[in-house]
Amino acid sequence: MKNLLVIGAGDAGWRVIREIRNHPELGCQIIGLIDDDPKKLNTEVMGVRVSGGRERIIEIGKKEKVDEIIIAIPSADGKTVREIINRCKETGASFKIVPGILEILAGDVQLHQIREVNPEDLLGRETVTINIDEIANLLKGKRVLITGAAGSIGSELSKYVAKFSPERLILADHNENDLYLLYLSLKESAQTIPIIADIRDARRLEAIFKTSLPEIIFHSAALKHVPLMEENPIEAIKTNIFGTQSLIELGERFSAERFIFISTDKSSAPISVMGASKRVAESLFQLYTPSKQRFSVVRFGNILGSSGSVIPIFKSQIKRRVALTITDVKASRYFMTSSEAVSLILQAASLEAPSGRMYLLDMGEPVNITDLAKNLLVLSSKEDIGIEYIGLRAGEKLKEEDIREGTKPTAYPKIFYKDQNPVKNPKKLIRKLHILKSIIEREDEERAREFLFEIVKFVDDFVDDFEEGS
Repeated sequence: MKNLLVIGAGDAGWRVIREIRNHPELGCQIIGLIDDDPKKLNTEVMGVRVSGGRERIIEIGKKEKVDEIIIAIPSADGKTVREIINRCKETGASFKIVPGILEILAGDVQLHQIREVNPEDLLGRETVTINIDEIANLLKGKRVLITGAAGSIGSELSKYVAKFSPERLILADHNENDLYLLYLSLKESAQTIPIIADIRDARRLEAIFKTSLPEIIFHSAALKHVPLMEENPIEAIKTNIFGTQSLIELGERFSAERFIFISTDKSSAPISVMGASKRVAESLFQLYTPSKQRFSVVRFGNILGSSGSVIPIFKSQIKRRVALTITDVKASRYFMTSSEAVSLILQAASLEAPSGRMYLLDMGEPVNITDLAKNLLVLSSKEDIGIEYIGLRAGEKLKEEDIREGTKPTAYPKIFYKDQNPVKNPKKLIRKLHILKSIIEREDEERAREFLFEIVKFVDDFVDDFEEGS
């Protein structure tokens, strides 16, 4: 028999014990419970006694020859999870964790949800409170289009939206392999239509709108890798600005009820091409403010574990046993999990507000990248691997802006808002976008970069006007 120790004598712990008991074929037995609440000491959960707090993990783990430890505290913060894991490692047993409530999404704790501990668990983001009914009212029976559906945020959005019984879920992406895999995972739970499309192709987008008539649009397609976009500014502008503009125009023309643009904290006081292109894209929502439609922006920071982000890079370096590369010892970023971001995006989308409003998600406190790397090394039991500091690359900041500054609260603690200042002269902005388009058509990268940042200054009202020569 496999000996299991469960940490957490609350509801999640009870459900874990029940699931294990319901599957005797697994050959597992629960030999004990750990909980820090002194009131629970020597009490029983389904006949399993609470033996003490976390300080007894090592003792019990070795004495009872525990094979696996299950951490069943979905609400635990990062510090608590790290302390528990450090004790678990000393027992020699393997350890797993019950996911946070966002991953369960109002479901039950089931065996397939008990998983390996991820770096996200070490950060311990607070549980997000969302109104499931409001989100259901937004999505149920609606035709929903998600661009960038195969990406980190897009795929998570697609999975969540599918749970709310949309009439049709249109998944648009140009990555055929990942799109197909996403489609296979969702086709049983919703009427799902996978569409190969590039948002820079306005004619293709128009054909999609004509045939699918989306009522709700989540626009997450973007070119987002900061150093790469510094080397490819024209591609960033084509996708992030003009692709977005085409979608907004079609959303207005085909009477979409809601349009939610997924933006980034890098658009706040941008110094990178990626951030600047997203900032200009945000400003487009001041040009299109239909009274009967709600077009909004949702801005937030980095997603833990997304493609190209630090954690997959660190994991690859650990696997190859090479030093983990970090720009600077003081470098920090705001992080949230994809499930947390998507829950808040959906909640923000459900809010009644004027068109053009910008929502900003509470990212919590910035995370020092060196600390994140060290935690990952501990989790991987590879503390002997070193860390190398390589310096900031073009377009990178030492730390991101706190996007909550100057915002107002909503009914939801982790969602803030601000109404963007109207563009002083919309006609001038449109003319400047025409000029930018002519610049990129002749592949003038340097002028495109310069003019992009001039437009940012204009929309942020730092200058009244600037030279319009292309």
